[in-house]
Amino acid sequence: MIIRRTLFNANLADNFGGAIAQSEASDVTVFDSTFSVNESGGSGGAVALVGSPNANLQIYNTTIAQNTSNVDGGGVFVFFNNAPANERNTVKIRNTMLVGNFAPESSELHFTGETFAGNISLDHNLLGSGRVTYGSTTNTLKFLPVSITNSRILTSDFEDVPDQSSAC
Repeated sequence: MIIRRTLFNANLADNFGGAIAQSEASDVTVFDSTFSVNESGGSGGAVALVGSPNANLQIYNTTIAQNTSNVDGGGVFVFFNNAPANERNTVKIRNTMLVGNFAPESSELHFTGETFAGNISLDHNLLGSGRVTYGSTTNTLKFLPVSITNSRILTSDFEDVPDQSSAC
């Protein structure tokens, strides 16, 4: 499924994904959209990818803000299953702003699941002060591979963190 230039606002889900819950082996790609004020009674205030082999989630040039989850992943929640290498999930989030989302655990992004997870690429994003977490209480995840590049993290949703890469 390809979603372009769409506003997801004030949606409510009992379980996963206030606006989008992906649980089948499929591709969901989102371009130039906004997820705001959505709520999930479970995980993934805006978007949830829940453990189906060969399920891929890609989000580009999108704003994910002010969403709420009652469990974890206020913005985005991803549960990886223990699939063979050729069936692992892929998550790509690029040029996206994730700010002001809320959950008791990991307000902006939460990745969890079984031992061998999937491929994660977070590139050129603006991440709010809410936590981005990897792992679960029962397993140490091994993501294959993880790429986080050129992303900025805010100390609050309104204050930028200075670039720490240039030493004096």
